[in-house]
Amino acid sequence: MNQAANHSQKTNLVNKQFNQQIKEYTEDSTAHLSPIIPELLDWLQKQTPPSEPFKICEFGGGGGLILKLIKDRSNHKLELHNAELVNKYKNHQASESIKFTETSVLNSDFPDNYFDAVLIRNVLHHLIGDSPKQTRINQDKAIKEMTRVTKPGKLILIEEQTNQSKLSCSIIFYLSKLACKLKLNIKNFQITPHTLVAYLTHKQLLKIITDNQKISTQKNKYYRWKDLSLKWKLILLLHNTGTSLFKLNKKHV
Repeated sequence: MNQAANHSQKTNLVNKQFNQQIKEYTEDSTAHLSPIIPELLDWLQKQTPPSEPFKICEFGGGGGLILKLIKDRSNHKLELHNAELVNKYKNHQASESIKFTETSVLNSDFPDNYFDAVLIRNVLHHLIGDSPKQTRINQDKAIKEMTRVTKPGKLILIEEQTNQSKLSCSIIFYLSKLACKLKLNIKNFQITPHTLVAYLTHKQLLKIITDNQKISTQKNKYYRWKDLSLKWKLILLLHNTGTSLFKLNKKHV
């Protein structure tokens, strides 16, 4: 199978997963807890308002819940964009003011230097390749695409679930790949025939970011998840799991 066909197959798998879980991603009860929100609001507060609205884009924004929360809590004029792979979410946006574009973070149609702020939340581990190595290439490509569409000097925010064990990351990838192949469906453990994931460690994600010569890191923080239930400890292979937050600026070149 050639690379283009492989990519198409993986894209179809992601489409099936998020079409199946549309209710979860339009009624996310944890969206208001995202560390992206206070970081972006703080950044906006420090900016001189331009003559036109701030252009803000979230890649893989699902129902647009994060964008709506930012809109509700900001006094600035904002132009909100949800760049989402799954077209079905177009009819489930949390606010009518959100401009929905069906596109991929791996190759969007937005112009260079277009947005004032670009966000991505828990999307990178869905950018699956045939192997962990190919997946890392996709994840690197996504961050480069986010950088491309951001204006020089402006903001990039990344929130990503990470697992601090390289071994666990590899095991979860291959187990989810096997579950897809066998068409297993164990909803209590979030195993479905369409759920294929490849987590990064915080250090792996940091390396992808620091290798990008066009961005500088303003904040790099890891929040460990605490008080996990036994079920989630088993799902995450009992290892140190949490949220990685990166606040980045696109360099002037």
